[in-house]
Amino acid sequence: MQEETHSPENDDKLRMAIYEQDCQSLRHQDTLTWSRFQTAATIEAGMLFGLYNQTWLSITPVERIALAFVASLLVLIVSSLVSVAKGKIVRQNRYFQRFSATSFTCQGGVGCLSFER
Repeated sequence: MQEETHSPENDDKLRMAIYEQDCQSLRHQDTLTWSRFQTAATIEAGMLFGLYNQTWLSITPVERIALAFVASLLVLIVSSLVSVAKGKIVRQNRYFQRFSATSFTCQGGVGCLSFER
């Protein structure tokens, strides 16, 4: 069997591939979070329309309370999903910063960052 040699060029290519994958994952999580915020805003807008538009919908006060409760519950669920996603993004970003700081060598020793505790 032929033994693989590790060259600095191959290591840098591998690190850059990992870096690009991490960046893509962070962008994806951010897009999901933004979509969830838009979903919560749409549900809230529908709830307000249903509660305060008396000419288009003729619903009783009990139905208004039920609509407000269900819509508020949906907004709460979507908001909790946003909170969970934000926590995941923060954890992933910390890992990403540590990886970036330890993986790439400083060019000329200028402006090197350290994320160690």
